[in-house]
Amino acid sequence: MTEELQKEGKLHIITGFGKYKSSSAFGTSLRAINQDWKILITQFLKGQESGEISVLKKYFPNNVDILRYGANKIVLPNNIVEFDKEETQRGFQDMLSKIKEGKNYKYDSDLTFNKPYDLLILDEILVAVDLKLISQKQFFDFLNNKPDKLEIICTGRVTDKSFMHNLTIKSNLHSDIFCKKHYFSRRCIKCKRSWEWHYSYCPNCGTELQNYTSARLGLEL
Repeated sequence: MTEELQKEGKLHIITGFGKYKSSSAFGTSLRAINQDWKILITQFLKGQESGEISVLKKYFPNNVDILRYGANKIVLPNNIVEFDKEETQRGFQDMLSKIKEGKNYKYDSDLTFNKPYDLLILDEILVAVDLKLISQKQFFDFLNNKPDKLEIICTGRVTDKSFMHNLTIKSNLHSDIFCKKHYFSRRCIKCKRSWEWHYSYCPNCGTELQNYTSARLGLEL
């Protein structure tokens, strides 16, 4: 890796309707922890704590700070309520405050050296922007003014073609995950989309799905 490539924190975008967007981001966090990076994870639209988060909180509290916001549901265009927007905006503002706190080096009461965050994971923020719970202006203004050395990973489904185009232009790395096959795949009788989810309703239109299958702890949760 050249010295020029290391000077500035990069923007990683992980989109698509396939599995392992968040899992990819959390896997990268383990690599960062191995280099003693300080990490802030902010989860949007997630009311339920996943297995990865539980492990990071338990075993790496000195490296990872975690913020989580949202109701325990898949937020869809047809089921958005005021709470969803309030929680998302609260999470975005809390994230900004945490990043600003870490801009300057400082000592805490125990004289332990606290350094700024090296890595920021914004899990499902792209869904929040796609659903207009966070505006594109808010999102891109933050990216344009982020600390220079802060590495950022953003995940989530994107349906807005203009937003997707802008993400590709802004990013340093963009992976769009396509699902070719999945054991949970169910075809919605209403919108005709297939989804690799363990939920009993279609994440696209909310229609109840047939042949409901429970998630497996350790793999899906």
